[in-house]
Amino acid sequence: MHIEPHLKTVKMVEAIVAAGIPVIGYFGVQGERWSQTGSYLPRGKTEQDADNIVKLIKSCIDAGISTVLLEHTSEELIKWCSRTCRYR
Repeated sequence: MHIEPHLKTVKMVEAIVAAGIPVIGYFGVQGERWSQTGSYLPRGKTEQDADNIVKLIKSCIDAGISTVLLEHTSEELIKWCSRTCRYR
């Protein structure tokens, strides 16, 4: 299942994974959240935005997602994920 998570949906991700359904977490520009963010501009360009995305990715990995998909994010954030993200 493809999901554009945020911190309030991590428990839902846990439940989906517990039901045996693999979850792909979509991070960066989240098209389904356009009405909340107001744009399709790149994400993770500022330190605070990148930190928020990192926290969300870590929470989702802990919840059991099988894949981290990054789109339209900073090169630094992608490199961090490549070096740091480890799955169970």
